Amino acid sequence: MTRDLNAANLKPGDVLTAHDHFKTINGIAPMTNKWIVLTNNLEDDYMGKYVEVYVLYSSSLSVEKYSFYYNAFEKYQQKLVWRLEHVS
Repeated sequence: MTRDLNAANLKPGDVLTAHDHFKTINGIAPMTNKWIVLTNNLEDDYMGKYVEVYVLYSSSLSVEKYSFYYNAFEKYQQKLVWRLEHVS
C-alpha cells in the first residue's frame, strides 16, 4: 500500500499490515503489525471522524483495540509502510 492510503476509505473487515523497525541492543529488528478494521466513519465532537481497529502486535503476541482519527493517521503513514491485505 502506498503512503496515499486514505482512512476514510477503509471498510470493516479490511486488514492492514504495517511494517516498521525498532532498535534493540543487537541492532535493528523488523516489526509487522496487523490492523483489522472494526468500524469506520465514527465521529466525536472533539477530533472528528475516526476508525476502530484491533491491532495484532507481532512482537508481543498481544491484541489491543485501538481508535485512530483520520487526521492523526497521517503520522502513521509517514512512519510505517502499509499494505492492504484484504478488502471485504
